[in-house]
Order: sequence, then structure tokens, then C-alpha cells
Amino acid sequence: MKKYVTAKLFIKPQFKNDFKKEAENLIAKTRKETGCISHNLFQDVTSKDEFLFFEKYIDQEALDYHWSLDYLKSFVTTIQDWQSKEMIVEVLDI
Repeated sequence: MKKYVTAKLFIKPQFKNDFKKEAENLIAKTRKETGCISHNLFQDVTSKDEFLFFEKYIDQEALDYHWSLDYLKSFVTTIQDWQSKEMIVEVLDI
């Protein structure tokens, strides 16, 4: 069963450019994962400090693999202080 992930992030204004650069690097690496179908980032049009990752994986195993990778863990650590509040992550089975 395919897995969809949404991760909503709230980034402090002074870190938006740094965040976007780090996110671009993460997306490029993630898209090369065998089990990744798509991985995109969107910026809210009404609140420019809110971002949404929208990800799609072939199955739970592919998602588990993604979550185990050092570059994802590094990304999460790097952006931790850039967030104005905790990210909201949801996983959907479709």
C-alpha cells in the first residue's frame, strides 16, 4: 500500500532562505531513493513562514528506509532551531 506523508513546518522568517536551501538538498537526495515516488515542498501563499512537504512512497518499507537515513536525521537536527513551533507530520495509507 502506498504511503503519503505531509509534514507542515513553521520557519522563523530570518531562516527561510537557509531552510529552502537545506530542503532543496534533502529533496534531491530523497528523490533518488528507490522507494520514493515523489517528494515536494510547497510554501503557504497566505503565511510565507509555513511550508509543507508532500511525499509519496511505494510502501511502508520504503518510508521506514527514508526515515532511517542519516541525511534526513541531519536535516531535522539542522532546522530544529529554525522552527517557530513543532512540525506536524501525518502519514496516510492510500
